[in-house]
Amino acid sequence: MEKVTIMKRTIFITGATGNIGGKIACEILRDDPAAKLILLVRGRNSLEAEKRLLKTFGNLYSDMGMAEFTDRIEVLCGDITSPNLGLSESCLGKLESEITHIIHAAAGTKFDQPFETARLTNIEGTKNITSLARRLYNHGRLRQLAYISTAYVCDRSRDMIYEDQIPVNPQFSNNYEKSKWEAEQHVRSLMPQLPIAIFRPSIVIGDSATGRLNNFNVIYAPLRFICRGTLPVLPCSSASILDIVPVDYVAAAICHIMFKTHDAHGKIYHITAGIDNQPTVGEIVSQTVEYINHAHGTAPIRRPRYVKNSIFHWVSRFLPRKLKKIINVIMIFEPYVLNNLRFDCTNTAAALAGSGIYPPKPSQYLGNILGYWLKATHAVRIRKAA
Repeated sequence: MEKVTIMKRTIFITGATGNIGGKIACEILRDDPAAKLILLVRGRNSLEAEKRLLKTFGNLYSDMGMAEFTDRIEVLCGDITSPNLGLSESCLGKLESEITHIIHAAAGTKFDQPFETARLTNIEGTKNITSLARRLYNHGRLRQLAYISTAYVCDRSRDMIYEDQIPVNPQFSNNYEKSKWEAEQHVRSLMPQLPIAIFRPSIVIGDSATGRLNNFNVIYAPLRFICRGTLPVLPCSSASILDIVPVDYVAAAICHIMFKTHDAHGKIYHITAGIDNQPTVGEIVSQTVEYINHAHGTAPIRRPRYVKNSIFHWVSRFLPRKLKKIINVIMIFEPYVLNNLRFDCTNTAAALAGSGIYPPKPSQYLGNILGYWLKATHAVRIRKAA
């Protein structure tokens, strides 16, 4: 019988100090003992890059450091915005003979960043990664490039967003979305030439079991004000839906589709909560308030009132300066609670069928999310002192 040789995976990951990239790196190290990771990390030097990575691993897993994985991790100090990622020609030549998979998770995720800043990281950085992918593919070893996009490159004029839908001239809520849309268009144009899969997560929050996360952003900003009892109004109905997904589900789904399915190339996957699994804003707020009041025994916090968008903007003009600052932060996230978007995830569901990987219900994990976040950021202590 002819002996079958299995090619070991050597996976090049960008964004390993971020939420999704870091979680994916940790999951691969734990689940695939034969895999080697080559991680591109920004830093003034290799030592600083390794320290940033170590901090990320510690945030995501309290019992996980790099020591036990030293022989399976190679940290490259580089930058996706630089030509050739800031790597030498000899280094690139070495990568040609090693890399089998690329996961491009690095991105500038701030909603209020200038477009030129977003363009440099999210568009030019992605072009630099696809240039590397083309070089590796021509060399004959690259088996797949996974591009981590966002579900919010969608066309908000539609209530249902389909995975294979190509948004043409959509309306964007911020420069992050616009830059990610342009980057995705570039990646899509290369699908006939390279083995590419695109993954579109929605709003990513902490681990469903532990609550752990590397960077607290997006939904955590308004939650902070709710926990302090300082948010008077929300510009939506309590019935407005919000698509949130725990980072462990996102990482597990992406890894399964990349490494355990055979036809991911050329497809787009919504890594979202699912049509029947999206919580309402009212449910999130109620569970947050109940958790704070029950777990910490403090004076009951004030629940925000739900008002129409037009009233919200009118009321905000007459609020004290301190409250206006809070309102300005909330307005950044306003589009995400106004559109009631629902994301089809047919491709994802088919790829994960029988795997046991599925998005848990928010009611099952939100307490874990709040518990870890409050402990890590001392949000309740800050509220008591206010």
